[in-house]
Amino acid sequence: TGERIDLKNMPLDDEATFTIFREGNTDGVFQFESTGMKDLLRRYKPESFRELIAMNALYRPGPLQSGMTEDFIRCKHDPTRIKYDPPELEPILKETKGLIVYQEQVMRIATDIAGFSMAEADLLRKAMGKKKTAVMKSQKKRFVDGAKKNGISSANASKIFEQIKFFAGYGFNKSHSAAYAYLAFQTAFLKAHYPVYFLAALLTSEAERGATPQVVKYINECREMGIRVLPPDINRSDLHFSVEGKDIRFGLAAIKNVGEGAVRAMIEARRRAEVESQAFASPFDICREVDPKALNRKVIESLIKSGALDGFGYTRSQLFSLIDEMVAYAGDYQRALEYSRSRSCLAVVSSIAGSALVLVLVLTGWLGSLENLMSTLSFGPILRGILYVYLVALIFAAVSLPVAIYGQFVIEDKFGFNKMTWKLFILDTMKGLAVSVLLMTPLLWGLFLLIRATALWWLWGFLLFTGFQLVMIVLYPKVIAPLFNRFT
Repeated sequence: TGERIDLKNMPLDDEATFTIFREGNTDGVFQFESTGMKDLLRRYKPESFRELIAMNALYRPGPLQSGMTEDFIRCKHDPTRIKYDPPELEPILKETKGLIVYQEQVMRIATDIAGFSMAEADLLRKAMGKKKTAVMKSQKKRFVDGAKKNGISSANASKIFEQIKFFAGYGFNKSHSAAYAYLAFQTAFLKAHYPVYFLAALLTSEAERGATPQVVKYINECREMGIRVLPPDINRSDLHFSVEGKDIRFGLAAIKNVGEGAVRAMIEARRRAEVESQAFASPFDICREVDPKALNRKVIESLIKSGALDGFGYTRSQLFSLIDEMVAYAGDYQRALEYSRSRSCLAVVSSIAGSALVLVLVLTGWLGSLENLMSTLSFGPILRGILYVYLVALIFAAVSLPVAIYGQFVIEDKFGFNKMTWKLFILDTMKGLAVSVLLMTPLLWGLFLLIRATALWWLWGFLLFTGFQLVMIVLYPKVIAPLFNRFT
């Protein structure tokens, strides 16, 4: 939503959140989503955060079996059942309706009633929790003596000691329960105010750990809350469950047998397709754009079964019948890409080889000698310059063309001899030469009109030729060849 939520300062009296608890609608709420706890919430109907702390502490085997939990519920709805015996316990037990629920209450009784130090009270708590009879016997005398000093009779002191002795075995650490209740309140707050986003995150969490039964459970929870879980869609789904308007879109990574690596590859390919034109228009688009190592047969089958490819307009039986063709197409397309890359590398290598020879001839002064020879010709300087550049091109081709042919043999050996690819190689070479002649003549003519008065015109010719080769390598496959094919 773009809204920044400050969970540390959320209101602990939020009515919508307590409605979640009172109705027992706590699927996905930390520590409060078991069947027994939901039943307890519906019967108790908590109204304050402190009551949530107490319920978290009481929903354990000891308090449940001893009847403490039921007593707590009865006291909630019938305050006349609350008793503080003796009355001195009221300040300590008022929060828990006269019941000793927390270990901290045991310690406070020992300090407030019997004058124990905090260290002594902690020893008493440990002895009662572990039922150390000898220690409790000695502690009882110390407790009664301390209580008498505070004006409490021996009988009442003994009664209090026996009471805390009984409850201490079931007492729970309040700070622990409070931390759990606070985290539970945070999750319930999110569920109450941002249900779609909360459940999308919850579904993602369960799917990531492979808990299929939990995913099914929370999908049913979405339905009960009126939130639609839309099926997976190769053109709409993200890696995880995502929010789509008021609905939740099934995440591709949650589909069985579709790994996260495959999903990331598909999403990345989809984003590239969206930038260039549109999203996937057919299942073959996916096979073309995604590496076959990531999009194997098993992944394709799982995508079809899940309905992720239903948006293409094919029935699932039709898609299953196309799997062999899709897998073959993916492999062929990747081989074609690799072949194209190899051809591009070959073009660069052959051009470098030819240019290297021309550069050597420049540095050794051979091209200077060629200039002196051509100066004896009766042609004009411009025509002589053009002829010079074409001679340099012939020298270039004498090296680059054999390299290109040898490289083509290597490529064909790797990909398998194919008359069609050789035919395409020859046609591409002829097109390249034709385009070079068509483009080079006017470019050279214009250049030599500018530099004809320059003494080192042969060096300018070499620079022009080298620059032209670089431009051809970059522009020919993407711009020149498509235009040439369109008109021829």
